[in-house]
Amino acid sequence: MNKYEHRAQIKELVLEWNVAYQFPLLFDENVRESFSAQLVDSIRRVEYFFRLEQIQFDQTVADPNSVAFDPLKANYFFSHSNNRNEAFWMIFLFVHCGKHKRWGWNLIKNIYGNLGGKECWTWDRVTKNLEEFKTWLRTNHTKIKHNSGFGNHRKYQSLTSTKSYNMGDVVDSYINWVGEDFNHDAIIGRLDSYQDLDIYGKFHALYKSLGAVIGFGRTGRFDLLCSIGKSGLLEIEPGTPYLRGATGPLIGIKDLCGDNTLTIDDYEEIMKNLAHLIGGKFGNQVVEDAICNWQKNKYDYVYFAG
Repeated sequence: MNKYEHRAQIKELVLEWNVAYQFPLLFDENVRESFSAQLVDSIRRVEYFFRLEQIQFDQTVADPNSVAFDPLKANYFFSHSNNRNEAFWMIFLFVHCGKHKRWGWNLIKNIYGNLGGKECWTWDRVTKNLEEFKTWLRTNHTKIKHNSGFGNHRKYQSLTSTKSYNMGDVVDSYINWVGEDFNHDAIIGRLDSYQDLDIYGKFHALYKSLGAVIGFGRTGRFDLLCSIGKSGLLEIEPGTPYLRGATGPLIGIKDLCGDNTLTIDDYEEIMKNLAHLIGGKFGNQVVEDAICNWQKNKYDYVYFAG
């Protein structure tokens, strides 16, 4: 199926979804085209994770000195190599640093690769030498930032200790969240009744606990846990779009509904209904992502990569 055939199918589902709501905006062909295209893009972003899961990558994707370096692919390399802690660490760096529109993965390459030094800042090395890592960040932040930068979702983050959400403190709090044994798989053992929950309840339990990590508000927690779930490290999935604390997605669904009197629960239920109609895994993230990007340009489709 090509992209345009897929978009036509999604447009039909959007029309079907709107039967119950009669949103005036969705009767505009340009709006419906733009919204449907954003849904297709969001579906493809989710499916990209599942495609990578089927590939056996070699160690070059995890080498920050290689042009093949990619933290998401490195996550799968480490996961397939039974190095789960390093796989989680790659996902954390992938989400926390993001991919810069101009400089790509350079920020993660500079940090993880120790600016070309002999030893990478692996999970094992960082956890055993946390103060050294924080000092290294403070001392080298100018070099680290050269030809690099945080991605769009993390643009308010900082490397330096003089600003809020500096990376040293963020990593420190993340390590504390993981626990004294530095084993990501032990996290779930400390959450009440985790094993008795379904995949949505497990996601929510972790979402609440991640509030202890500095700089990880609603978007950071949602993105991190979705990435962990999509990469197969844990069997978790969001059961809602998590609109509380959201900006873009909440603005988008309010604009689409044309009604500011509804509650957060109402808006989430409307989005969940579309996610159910579309089907597939991580439907709530698909709808959340699509509505966030659609509200930036409602009448003309624009691809958003950040």
